[in-house]
Amino acid sequence: MGWLIGTIVVIAIIYFMIVSPGFRSVAILIVVAAGIGIWVLYENTKQQSERWRQEQAARERLALTSIDARDLSFSDVQLTKSPWRTLKGNVVNNSKYSLGSLVFLVKVEDCPPQKPCITIGQESTQVWVSVPPGQMRAFSSSDLRFEGMPAAVNPRWHYEIRQVRASGF
Repeated sequence: MGWLIGTIVVIAIIYFMIVSPGFRSVAILIVVAAGIGIWVLYENTKQQSERWRQEQAARERLALTSIDARDLSFSDVQLTKSPWRTLKGNVVNNSKYSLGSLVFLVKVEDCPPQKPCITIGQESTQVWVSVPPGQMRAFSSSDLRFEGMPAAVNPRWHYEIRQVRASGF
């Protein structure tokens, strides 16, 4: 039923545009005004979107640069072995911003006697840990699988901090 009414309205508009120059002028003005309105709305939305993207990028930069890795102290950091490897320990936040997360790169090396060490496993893991300024929290990573890691004669491991992210931005 609605399509029938719509069809009748469209036919009536076409008819009046053919027979009435005044109606034709008004219809053309409405179409031009609608086109301008759509263009203005599109440009405004585009500017708002770009402004939002820039604000998000600024927040991300601030979150990644507010806390330096040297502002953090780690203790009791261990790489557990059962059933999968997990990196865990304690972190003290000595910065003036709240800590939100850390990304670690954990490497396992085989260091046979009288030979140089060689990396046999390497995994990256993100740890979400909320640590207010001047406080300590325990952290624990998800399972580190070290896919394809061969058996080691003299295994050693170490970690590097690859990313520090502040929270609250």
